Amino acid sequence: MTKIKAGFRRLQFFWLAVALLSITTYVLYKVAFTIPTENMMQEFLLFINPISSSVLLIGIALLFRNKARNVMVVVLSFIGSFILYGTCCFIDFIQTF
Repeated sequence: MTKIKAGFRRLQFFWLAVALLSITTYVLYKVAFTIPTENMMQEFLLFINPISSSVLLIGIALLFRNKARNVMVVVLSFIGSFILYGTCCFIDFIQTF
């Protein structure tokens, strides 16, 4: 049990970044992309959808060692946020015309 707690404590920054990027993506789904949902199952799927891509993107940082891992988590979170921003701009551009 102590090994599990130590492993979670070691990856606490990683899981925080994954949670924040996933929440940001969910909020953008609801606000910027205006994806309509008809029932709670669709809402649940919309909520868990960005978790896998966030874990995959930020999981690349786990290939690095201690200090470099934290730096890569920040860099990859920035890249994920930049991709979201670019997608919002693209969708806005498409909806304008």
